[in-house]
Amino acid sequence: MQDKMPAITGDIPGKQFILHTKGLGSLARGAPVYYRKFNVGLVEEVKLNEDGESVTVRVFINAPYDQWINKTTKFWNASGVDFSMSADGIKMDTESLVSILIGGIAFESSDLSTDTTPAENNSTFKLYANKADSLLIDYEIGSKYVLNFSESVRGLAVGAPVDFKGIQVGEVTGIHLSLDADLNKISVPVSFTIDYGRISVKGISTKQLIATHKSRTDYLIKQGLRAQLQTGNLLTGQLYISLDFFPDASPFTIDWNAKVPEFPSIPGTLGDLKANLSGILKKADTMLTQITELSYKLNHDLEPKLSGTLEQTESTLLTIQNTLKDDSPLQQDLQITLREFAKAARSIKSLTDYLERHPESLIRGKKGE
Repeated sequence: MQDKMPAITGDIPGKQFILHTKGLGSLARGAPVYYRKFNVGLVEEVKLNEDGESVTVRVFINAPYDQWINKTTKFWNASGVDFSMSADGIKMDTESLVSILIGGIAFESSDLSTDTTPAENNSTFKLYANKADSLLIDYEIGSKYVLNFSESVRGLAVGAPVDFKGIQVGEVTGIHLSLDADLNKISVPVSFTIDYGRISVKGISTKQLIATHKSRTDYLIKQGLRAQLQTGNLLTGQLYISLDFFPDASPFTIDWNAKVPEFPSIPGTLGDLKANLSGILKKADTMLTQITELSYKLNHDLEPKLSGTLEQTESTLLTIQNTLKDDSPLQQDLQITLREFAKAARSIKSLTDYLERHPESLIRGKKGE
């Protein structure tokens, strides 16, 4: 089933493009195609596919606007009016009054990508339901690669992000298990995509050097770009793929003739983390064992010794206390001795006083004698 009209573009310079969508909406043949709200083309054909679940739309873009369509271009259905609500209030967006009445299509291309090679005639694109859907990043259309891990990928799932400096530039599209019978080796091939439109490049010479995704990939890998598994959440154990530069990494050359090129990887930090945790747990077990042994010695060896020492100390203190009592023999003998010592001291004082008054008595003797 199709809605087709005779070609009205004739010899007008431009290109045709094929768009695929699930729902047509109010879009019809002859509807305009907009670029930044300028009418730059029209819908030539609308056809329901044989599966009965999808629609093919053929559009014609006039020159020179057709040169702005490349791999990053997103088409969306601009029919009707789009409402959105935010902190700034309600916003209404529409391409034109014509698009409200008969529908229309709009498109934009990424300003970040360096791969701006114009798309070929009859190139295929996805037609999004609206502009908001077109802004959602579809990593499945990015460049496809495979990583071969020898470590465990437990926690990695299809759809997991591929991050570069904390910014998602791709996602995991498949996880498999591979056995090499000749080498008796098991590996885990992980397929993923990278959207190079998320990476901007500055410098004219550099842009010329990496004009395509292949040259860009070769350039970045030569600078040390590698992939590794990283832990996204320690509680859940979820993993993701991190891209970063490792200048000391071994050289690697991508085989672009392979069905899916292999991307270089290095062991992640997860293995080191597990090893460190294992070492910490062993030390903790050893420490607990030592604490248990010390507790046992305190309870069974040191406690009796301390108990005996305390008993001896208590006995000694009791003896000292009894010895120093007021009615103890030692105290009585000490008091008698002190009294005799005081009496002798008084006699000595009397003698010294007399000698001071009568020093001649040391020669002549005491008077009266």
